[in-house]
Amino acid sequence: MSAATVLPYIPGQNYPDKGGIYAGLVLGAAGQPSWHLFVPTDPAAEFTDIAWGGYGHKEPAAESFTDGVANTAALIASSADHPAARACAALTLAGHSDYYLPSRHELQLCYAYAAESFNKDDWYWSSTQYAGHSGLAWYQTFNYGGHGINYKDYQGRARAVRRELVI
Repeated sequence: MSAATVLPYIPGQNYPDKGGIYAGLVLGAAGQPSWHLFVPTDPAAEFTDIAWGGYGHKEPAAESFTDGVANTAALIASSADHPAARACAALTLAGHSDYYLPSRHELQLCYAYAAESFNKDDWYWSSTQYAGHSGLAWYQTFNYGGHGINYKDYQGRARAVRRELVI
């Protein structure tokens, strides 16, 4: 019989020194590192009535379903304005300044283990652009866990997250 593996964090638990509630482990792809995802409990990490931005402007470097950091960096570097990504990246909370707009799959992980941190009556932007149309981006709901696409100029919610790489 093999020995049990002890996880460094428990999903759904708050780790204030890490910046919030542990949402889980995201596995890195193709030799990239994996990371632990944290959702801040501070209300300042949530933005209401905010657009994804850049309607009609294709952002091919922001189409990752898993890497919210890369998506957010691409959106901030873009010639178009992306208010949701910019707002999340500008945060400094609990001694951390590495917040970002989560990807589509990161938001699904948040739904699984940190849904109580999100408003159930609204939807949240991900950092993932919809590849099939320059005017659409992915969103996540937290009342029943649905996700879909919406026009980038629509006003929704955004919630910052942060990560710690697994080394």
